[in-house]
Amino acid sequence: MMQTATRFVNPTAEAKAILARYWNGRIPVDVESIAQQMGVKIETLNPFAAGGISGEIEFLEDQPVIRVNAADPQTRRRFTIAHELGHLALGHLADEKQFRDPSKNYTLGNYNPKERDANYFAAALLMPDDAVRAYAAGMENPTATTLANAFGVSKAAMGIKLKMLGIIPQWATV
Repeated sequence: MMQTATRFVNPTAEAKAILARYWNGRIPVDVESIAQQMGVKIETLNPFAAGGISGEIEFLEDQPVIRVNAADPQTRRRFTIAHELGHLALGHLADEKQFRDPSKNYTLGNYNPKERDANYFAAALLMPDDAVRAYAAGMENPTATTLANAFGVSKAAMGIKLKMLGIIPQWATV
C-alpha cells in the first residue's frame, strides 16, 4: 500500500474503491475492520501524552500504524481513523514518513491540500453517498442528528454531507 511517488488521487473515488473491496455493507461503516483488512494497526494514544493530537499515522517496520487520542469522543476517533487511512490511501506517506494531526486539521477551515483530501476521503468512507441517500429516503423525517447517530459520525459532519447531497438546503443550520 505504500506509494513510491506522489500522485493525484481523487479522495472520494479512492474511498469508494476501498469500500467496494473491504466494506460489509453495514452501517455504521466499521472503519477499524477496514483498517485491519488493509494491514493497518490501530493504537490508542494516552490523552496526556497526545499533546493536542487527535491522530497520527506512520510506518513502523513497514507496517502502517494509526494512533488515535483516547480522550476524543467516539465519533472523532472514527473520523480520525478514516482520515489517517486517507493519508495512506492517497499516497501522502510517500513524501512524509509520518502525519500528526491536531484537531484543527479536521475542520473545513483547513486549506492544506493533503489534510483537505484526507477529510474528503474520511467523509466518503464513513458516509457513503448511496447509503446516506437510502437511509434518508427510508426515514419519515430525516435529520442530521438521526443520520449522524446511524452512521456513527458527528452531527456537523453529517450536516455537511446532507448539504453536499442536496438532501437539506445549503442555507439550513444543523
